[in-house]
Amino acid sequence: MDAQARGEWHKSLDEEELPEISEANILATFEQLHQSKEEVFERGVINLFKNLNRDYK
Repeated sequence: MDAQARGEWHKSLDEEELPEISEANILATFEQLHQSKEEVFERGVINLFKNLNRDYK
């Protein structure tokens, strides 16, 4: 999970009612993370290069 996704997740936990802790909810959370892994990886790489110093060689 990249920093942006982690921040969004923490924000949703702070602002919304927490779901019941159950096996089904835990599995659903991991399934969602697994399904979005490519998007999260891509966004992380893009953010990495956006934050590099342009003078770096």
